[in-house]
Parts: sequence; C-alpha cells; structure tokens
Amino acid sequence: MSSPGSEENKRKNWLPPIWRAKPAPPPADPPITKYVSLPERVSAAHLAEITGREVSVVIQELYRLGVFLGVHRGVDFEGAAKFLRKYGIGATKSE
Repeated sequence: MSSPGSEENKRKNWLPPIWRAKPAPPPADPPITKYVSLPERVSAAHLAEITGREVSVVIQELYRLGVFLGVHRGVDFEGAAKFLRKYGIGATKSE
C-alpha cells in the first residue's frame, strides 16, 4: 500500500493544465421570433431601438462580433443582420 505523499498518488491525481482543455462551444443563437426590414446602411441608434438596448451597449457588442461602424456610425446590412440574429431577430433588405 502506498503512503499519501507517494509518487504513485501524485500521478493518480494529476490533471492536465487548464490551458490545454478544449474551449466550450459558443452558445447557439436564439430562434427567430421577429423580422425587420433594414436599408443598406443602418445607424447604431436604430439597432438600439430595435433591440431595446442602449447605443453604447450596441456599439460594444458590434465590436465583439467584428462589425465596425462606418465614418458616420453606420453599419452595413450584413453586419446589422449578424448583430440582430444574436437577439432572435431576422433581417430582410428593404428596397
């Protein structure tokens, strides 16, 4: 029988370093419950109004998604649709 501080016990309780663990998969997007029609360029204020969030929160979340605002704080349709999808909102292009 081995003692509590023996090499054998140390090997049994060994765990791999945390940085080698597989990352958790990102959460799935919620189901689409609403659709909106958007133009080619959308302001951050309009996205805030649609989602019920503050403009500063919308801008932060857009940056996290890799969607950057244009010169006049506008977002292209694809970026806006990607952002709205995270809130369960589908987007169609208006003409």
